[in-house]
Amino acid sequence: MNEESPDQQQAAGGASPERADERAAVFVDYQNLHVLLARQLGGSAHPADYVEAMLDELQRYLADRDYKQTALINAYADFSQLSGDGQAIQQSLYLIGAEPHFAPSTLQGNASEIQLCIDAVNVLHDRPDIRSFALLTGDRSYLPLVQQCKRNGHETFVAALHPPAQDDFPNDEEDFFLDARNLLTSDLRRQLEQSSSQQPQQRRRSTPQTREDASYERVHDPKIRRTLEIIEEYFGQYDEVYLTPLLRKLSELLGASADPKSIISSLEAAGAIWLEKRRGTPHDYTVLLVDEEHPDVEEVHAEFYDTSASGDDAPTPPADQEDDNPSYGDFNESNYAAELDRYEDDEAVPSSVPRSPQEKPDAPSS
Repeated sequence: MNEESPDQQQAAGGASPERADERAAVFVDYQNLHVLLARQLGGSAHPADYVEAMLDELQRYLADRDYKQTALINAYADFSQLSGDGQAIQQSLYLIGAEPHFAPSTLQGNASEIQLCIDAVNVLHDRPDIRSFALLTGDRSYLPLVQQCKRNGHETFVAALHPPAQDDFPNDEEDFFLDARNLLTSDLRRQLEQSSSQQPQQRRRSTPQTREDASYERVHDPKIRRTLEIIEEYFGQYDEVYLTPLLRKLSELLGASADPKSIISSLEAAGAIWLEKRRGTPHDYTVLLVDEEHPDVEEVHAEFYDTSASGDDAPTPPADQEDDNPSYGDFNESNYAAELDRYEDDEAVPSSVPRSPQEKPDAPSS
């Protein structure tokens, strides 16, 4: 009688003997995730529907990856402060098997984040059957919690709507992020991207950002010029642009052949932008500031607002390829980041994405 190896059992769809009793736990930073989704959707859909879809696919992903069933799902938020009906949100979570945890933000702004970490550590020590942790969030890294779980021998990753760049983390911690948008069906991904691109963005720079003794060079490279347009289109409402989301957006819109960091360096050399470091927790971070007296910046502003004011319709971007149930295959932590990069390249929005209409600051009322 031939005995099947553990690998053969897994290939046949059965859990390996040593993992038969192991479970996974999912912790949802619902407050952070809901706020970011609501901002991107702009009222076109309810964030709760997107979170529910992410959780459903996340459980399938855990089962497919290492044959672990999800033992618990905890969701944390000050539900009374969320857009929509907080009671209905909690009920919808309960109906899909998630347990809502109320964390009042009136006592402390990041109460939900703190409560999530406390409960996760308690599960880490009190539930020996749980060997995998999945954290679902908007844009928080949870690096200290991830490191603690890994030190205790637990597989851990973070699914984030806006995952930070790999360069922001040590080499041994750069591969634990999953892009939460990849947990959505192709239809929901497309709706989210379209809603985000269509949101009107009010520029709020009260005064032009300039520097003393700045020297300017004209920008001639089309991709570098396009970068200035992308900065204005997607980040023009901010005084300071976080570098990590900007680099990610440039990768999506400029294509795989572009080198976003090199482009930013060229813009800095031309005097169109400058970079500054900011203190942060757990890591410092970099922000980009635009010199609004640079001639190319002035031209981009003029062209952009003239286009927005005219109301001309931009072409509709082509639809993404249909894939309602993406297959993740075997999870390999060492090459996961590279696989995710390839997936994001496949889902990239073309550079012809229509500009969202924006309102010029301090425009006189008619």
